[in-house]
Amino acid sequence: MASEVTFRVQRFDPKTDREPRFKEYRVRNEPGMTVLDGLLQIKAETDPTLSFRRSCRSGICGSCAVRINGSSRPCCNAQINDNIVGGRLLVEPLANFDIIKDLVVNLDAFWGKIRQVHPWNESGEFRHTGKALMEVTADDLSEIRKTEGCIFCASCHSDCEALRSNRDFVGPAAIVRAYRFMHDPRDRLGNKRLDELKARTGIGVWLCAICGNCGESCPKLIPTNECIASFKNSWFSENKAPDGLKTTAENLEKMGRVYELDEFALRMREKLGLPPLTPNNAPKLEPILKKKGVAK
Repeated sequence: MASEVTFRVQRFDPKTDREPRFKEYRVRNEPGMTVLDGLLQIKAETDPTLSFRRSCRSGICGSCAVRINGSSRPCCNAQINDNIVGGRLLVEPLANFDIIKDLVVNLDAFWGKIRQVHPWNESGEFRHTGKALMEVTADDLSEIRKTEGCIFCASCHSDCEALRSNRDFVGPAAIVRAYRFMHDPRDRLGNKRLDELKARTGIGVWLCAICGNCGESCPKLIPTNECIASFKNSWFSENKAPDGLKTTAENLEKMGRVYELDEFALRMREKLGLPPLTPNNAPKLEPILKKKGVAK
């Protein structure tokens, strides 16, 4: 039996509105309905002026991504019943983008960042002179396929805190594309993709704090954090990390901690009855640091 749910939808037309506003719509909620189904019902039966993107309705194209209760995702994959909070559901446009109208955002910056990392094989003067040169192993394919499911929905871009603080940051989607080609043995650019980007913007991947938002919002479960960490570890091993992070890594390698032990802090720990700290944790951390390319 159908029930009713309230959709609280952000509306904004920059041509006529000074700032965004919210409008509430009552939606008949049939079993199995998605948030996209609800928006289509509103447009067909209640308010034809509501604007939003949609296409495949099957979680394939990525066109319909919006924020649902604050989290970004394609709304054709989001069940209404899984997202009702207090009898209502909040729908907003993707964050970190300029709004064209209502739930439609301008994706030019997103695609621009994708293009900046050269998302194609750069083979240079590569020639098909032998089978060995074209060999792609099962391990190579395993790395490449980690990111092949990306549908460019921009959900990760929307939920990225680093982009929220600095829009010059390349963003997780572009890093994922760079990762895909960096691990393709037929490609010759490798890390140079992000080296060039860092030289142009002065940021590279270092603004990312590995908060995990991008991985949680990805409808295809791409290990975005792993891709970003891979670039960071690679740059550490090539001595390309920022000076402050190099100092941190040196302290970890030398003492097993980020900061030297402070005498006052040690006395206070003893006074408060806290357990003593190990003078040097370096031996315990050494295997981890070596595995990640931070220590030699």
